[in-house]
Amino acid sequence: MFISFINLGACNSSYKFDFFNETNNWKLEKVYEDNTIKEYIGLIKYSPTKNFFILTYRHMKLVFVDRITHHVYLSYSATNLISSVQWNPINSSIVTCATTGATSSIDGFIRVYSVNQQTSIKELHVIEESIDLDAAKSYVKIAWNPFEDVHAIPVKNSIFFNETNNWKLEKVHEDNTIKEYIDLIKYSPTKNFFIITYRHMKLVFVDRISHHVYLSYTATNLISSVQWNPINSSIVTCATTGVSLFAFKYSDKYTSIT
Repeated sequence: MFISFINLGACNSSYKFDFFNETNNWKLEKVYEDNTIKEYIGLIKYSPTKNFFILTYRHMKLVFVDRITHHVYLSYSATNLISSVQWNPINSSIVTCATTGATSSIDGFIRVYSVNQQTSIKELHVIEESIDLDAAKSYVKIAWNPFEDVHAIPVKNSIFFNETNNWKLEKVHEDNTIKEYIDLIKYSPTKNFFIITYRHMKLVFVDRISHHVYLSYTATNLISSVQWNPINSSIVTCATTGVSLFAFKYSDKYTSIT
């Protein structure tokens, strides 16, 4: 399988990635492909150090690749579909992966990898029923706190915050009035907020320190992706599994700018 790479990102083309040069009319620049693997590639994630990118193959394979030479630095076979990959923004040699089953069997592990040690260094079995069985896809996304050495994991209708020296549970965010499962968490660039999404189309803005809820919004479809604007941190966009894309802008009050 191969991948299409764009200088500022990457575009998956079944089992390869193609590299494009954004400044030259998006012409193909180069291709990464491993002809020994015919599985489709699920995602790509660049390391903060610019040295590596990670690929995940559809059937449970995680590959660390040198960004320049495309030499495979580390390859690891997981037991289930890898649904989320996040580099530690404070210690760039550490990466975490969430895995969930693609059938009725559920893995539910968070695995922590050390690039330096080239091995898995920790496993946390905490995710439960975090998969859309009809679509054979998980929507659970984990996140590192970019301002503290804390890792956030959606667990049922809660967020577990673990310190990452001994991976002990430090704090839990839970709204007992909502029984739906949380799918993802996303920190804002300003250190002030994080966003969580619930399985049945609910988006919530939460104060990072006090856990006070600033905004709650109900979408018409399941929210599959949330991205903060890196230039204007008061703007956030959300993609849904339907055909909609909507955005929020906040100051004293939050405003939908769909």
